[in-house]
Amino acid sequence: MSLAALETELSTGGAVRRNLPSQCEYCETSLRPVMITPSFVKDYRDPPIQRMWYEAERLLRRSRRTYIVGYSLPDDDLEVIHLMRRGFDGCDPRNITVVTNDPDQATRRRYISLFGPQIDWYQAGFEEWMTAGGPGEARAARTAAVAPGEIGPRVT
Repeated sequence: MSLAALETELSTGGAVRRNLPSQCEYCETSLRPVMITPSFVKDYRDPPIQRMWYEAERLLRRSRRTYIVGYSLPDDDLEVIHLMRRGFDGCDPRNITVVTNDPDQATRRRYISLFGPQIDWYQAGFEEWMTAGGPGEARAARTAAVAPGEIGPRVT
């Protein structure tokens, strides 16, 4: 489903929206779908979105190990870039694993510019990463593949 089709579904009460709960199970506040798309300008004045954004940053700061799967880190998603920069401030880049299926190196360059060249990088896609052992075995094998003088794992 395209982004435009999904936005139409959500705004018109289509099948996607009919499958969503109508109110919060805890406080019974009415719920409405919100889509936050990558863009240079986002409006986060909505209090629930502000709260989620704050909570996301708090959780990133507390994480010891992070897996980013399938996110290309587009240049125009400035809010996410800033969230990651703040949330991972002081984090050892070797504790950040990025799993992507991007055949060119543009995504890798964006992540390296944000976190440094020592990120744990897996380019063969999620299924292949999981087949190789996912969070445990795949990382150990790639870390062992670093040759003397290299600054990070080889791209697989």
